[in-house]
Amino acid sequence: MDDKRIVQFRDFGLGNISVDSFVFGISRGGNLNWLERAFFVDKIRNIVDQFPKFNVTVFDYDSTIYDLILGVKTEMLKAVFVTLTCMALICFFVIPKLRCTIIATFSVLSISYTLLGTLGWCGQDIDP
Repeated sequence: MDDKRIVQFRDFGLGNISVDSFVFGISRGGNLNWLERAFFVDKIRNIVDQFPKFNVTVFDYDSTIYDLILGVKTEMLKAVFVTLTCMALICFFVIPKLRCTIIATFSVLSISYTLLGTLGWCGQDIDP
């Protein structure tokens, strides 16, 4: 910590000092996987957001990956919904029988549910 800019302050004399900015680091030990690290950084971001007057910035080299991990759940649900809707519409126009359209749509829903839900319940990690 040989950097002189870690704490920036102004000395007004007579013991009056104003701290303009400072830098500090947070370290967490342990063998965390990507998901746990993403939630840890997200908790820190939520705490920092409660104090906007201090203009705090959270920096982590892997923040872009954490953002992807935290956003993948909603994006995945959107993708499943769009896929299911498109499949249902296409089947409705191509297959003349409504019963067959319902079976095809249910099959797509079943594949998505099984692939995503069962793997999650079994504790499988799809992280790279």
